[in-house]
Amino acid sequence: MQKNKSHTLKFEEKSCSFCLISPQEYSNYRKDSIPIQEELMESIYIVEWIKSILPNIQYPHYYMALKGLFGESDDFYDDYKCSFGYLFLVKIEESSYTLNFTDTKGCFSFYFRKLLTTSSEFEQYGEIPRDIIHKPFDDFSKEDIKRFIQLFFGYLLSYIFAHQESYNEEFIRYQNYDFFIYGYRDGAFFVDEYDRSDEEEQNKFYEEKRKIDLIRN
Repeated sequence: MQKNKSHTLKFEEKSCSFCLISPQEYSNYRKDSIPIQEELMESIYIVEWIKSILPNIQYPHYYMALKGLFGESDDFYDDYKCSFGYLFLVKIEESSYTLNFTDTKGCFSFYFRKLLTTSSEFEQYGEIPRDIIHKPFDDFSKEDIKRFIQLFFGYLLSYIFAHQESYNEEFIRYQNYDFFIYGYRDGAFFVDEYDRSDEEEQNKFYEEKRKIDLIRN
């Protein structure tokens, strides 16, 4: 993981920086943070829009970009619902958030949590259970979050455009919930999909996983 390297996204009149943090750091921050309502539809809309104009950009291309920009995924994610996970500390103006970026059930998910830093914030939210979901705050509004998601995907696409032709490092990952295997092998990106509603297809998926794991180990 490429910890401590800062990345910057600029939108409107705000500047937003983010860097990787460890699962332990994320857990430490969680104690003094509150979850923010997710903008899942924005992520789905952007991925579908990219697919419509760039049909050759597929799942493994995104992981190639994530790996190139941030290093290999950590293991702080649900390996049944997700195939990777990245944890970030996000700073926007004077405020700080954590971001858990993953692919829950095959959809790219941005889970933000606002860090409580001022006495007034602790007074207002300090006694509220940490799993109560809050609407976005003015310092990182709903529109700001949408813009962050848009620019984040633009950041990944810039890396993909610059490196996809010269890329040659093999990797394979599993999306167990949606029954597909993706990666880069034999000089090409690939996605092998299996019908999750068909038991025979499910068995093929697990058998292919078993074969791959035997070869890798």
